[in-house]
Amino acid sequence: MAVAAVTEGAYSYHRAIDHTRGLLESLTSGSAHYIATSLHSLDNLLHDGADEFGPGQRWTADSVSRFLTRLHELPFLHDGIVVGRDGRIVAPDLTGRGAVGVDVSDREYVRYHFDHPQDDGLHIAPPVVSRVTGHRIIPVSHALKNREGAVVGVVAASLDVDYLNRILGSLNFQPDASGALVKADRTVLARVPEMPPGAPSQMPVDLAPIIAGGTFEFRHVAVAYDGKERLIGYRPISPYPLVASSTVSVKEALAGWRRGLWLTGGMALVFSLAVYGLASVADRRQHVQASLAAELSCHRQRLEQEVQVRTRDLAALAQQLSRSNEELEQFAFVASHDLREPLRMVSAYLGLLERRAGDRLDEESREFVAYARDGAVRMDALIRDLLEYCRVGRQSDPGE
Repeated sequence: MAVAAVTEGAYSYHRAIDHTRGLLESLTSGSAHYIATSLHSLDNLLHDGADEFGPGQRWTADSVSRFLTRLHELPFLHDGIVVGRDGRIVAPDLTGRGAVGVDVSDREYVRYHFDHPQDDGLHIAPPVVSRVTGHRIIPVSHALKNREGAVVGVVAASLDVDYLNRILGSLNFQPDASGALVKADRTVLARVPEMPPGAPSQMPVDLAPIIAGGTFEFRHVAVAYDGKERLIGYRPISPYPLVASSTVSVKEALAGWRRGLWLTGGMALVFSLAVYGLASVADRRQHVQASLAAELSCHRQRLEQEVQVRTRDLAALAQQLSRSNEELEQFAFVASHDLREPLRMVSAYLGLLERRAGDRLDEESREFVAYARDGAVRMDALIRDLLEYCRVGRQSDPGE
């Protein structure tokens, strides 16, 4: 019985570690997908903005209005700006707050483009406080270049930190768990829960091999950033130099395993006591009835105590299962809520297509656009119904 208990304990330990690995991989993959999709939309918007407001381009009020419409249709963005060669915000004013003339030459993303003229891609800067709105933002930018390829300015937009925190919130799946979005240079862009004041702004891990590998990586770290033994999952966000990470302490990950180990040990003890009691009864048949009765009474009391211990352990396991179900329902609710964002983007881009094409669309093309929009609306309705179902499931009284 003891050997079986030890064997089962070792097996369940590895099973708990593997379960946590699978959970970290699933959560980081989902978050990486949402973030990559959002950045792809932002990348296309800023690329078009560079073409629209670059050197030599004659922008109009209509072109500015169309750009702002696209910008405001992306819920994770704040304002956009165009920066000139001297590092000041120039016309057109994409903020609507009279920001033209504000000096941003000292900002990291402005210096980066002038110092790296060969980089034509999307640049993601560390979080800053906006000088226009006062909000905490993550500047995302493209370089403006002339015909000779020289950098003459920057077009940028403000990525909403709260939007990233909502995505990373799904990684905070149990006590002592956290999620983070980190640049290749180890700068932490967002983290849930937030780091305490005075904590380092960089992750103490070399992310280059993880990004180069391109796949999920799982690590068991004996002493992590907070001095605890932790399980950590990393997922690169291709094609951007970013990594989504999720971590939970080994103590929390193995909490269920420890409870099961205590339960198994208690069962083994009960079994051993029962065998001992039977052997004692067989060996002491010749003793007087009073002595036998006293011995049996003693064993019965011990067994009752063990049963009480097992009953408490089972109640604790039931409570853990209930909490796990609630956390899974919450995750389903967050994931279903984020599914509506791509549908809004589909509807928005169909509207843009219809407005831009105008009378060039024949009747059949308009019908196709209507079918696509109707499908997006119906899918959005299905997701809303799913959200309502999740709300009912989380608000219902378990005793009913």
